[in-house]
This record gives sequence, C-alpha cells and structure tokens, in this order.
Amino acid sequence: MKTMKILALSAITASLFYACGSQKNTGTECGSFLTTYHTNVKPIIDNNCANSCHSAASHAAGIDLSTYSSLKAVASQPKFIGSVRHLAGFSAMPKKAPKMADSTVQVLSCWVKNGMPE
Repeated sequence: MKTMKILALSAITASLFYACGSQKNTGTECGSFLTTYHTNVKPIIDNNCANSCHSAASHAAGIDLSTYSSLKAVASQPKFIGSVRHLAGFSAMPKKAPKMADSTVQVLSCWVKNGMPE
C-alpha cells in the first residue's frame, strides 16, 4: 500500500514538475502553473513531514506542519525552502533522509512563489 502511495505521489509530482517547467516562456520558474495546498502540497507535506516529525502531536523543533495555517506560517520564512532544497546554511529536511525529488521540491517552491493558495 505504501509503495502504491509513493508511486502515485511520484506520478503527481512528475506531472506537476512538467507543468511548472513547461511555463518557462513567461520568464518565471513556475509561470502560470497554480499549485494549491489541498491538491498539491498537503500530500507532499503529509508524506514527508506532518505525519512524522512535524505532526500536531509531535512538534519537532517546535514546528507543526499538520494544518494549512501552520504550514503557511512556516513556509513564509526563507528557511522553509532553503531546508527542503538542502541549501548550505539551512537544516536539511526531511531530517536524516535524502532530499526530496527535485520535482517535489519544485511543487513546494511554486506554491510558495504563488502566494501559498489554499
């Protein structure tokens, strides 16, 4: 079951990456592609963050990513994207795990750049 979820999430993020990347003619990395919390971002956060370390019950480092409002508050800070991109000077997330696929990180980046729509 978990393998099926991972495959489904991979397919979704790959298609979103393609859609986001195909908008390059607008001069931005996301173009007019719109990511939303419920459709695109929540599954990624639940799978990688909110159902483990940053849940409502377990606030690792005081961070809860289990709701739209709590994620939006964290994602509005530069450390969010720096951490998921594994950039130097940021605490790499997910902790003690490989970097999420570039397509997944791109979905999160586009969501933040587009104003974090619900």
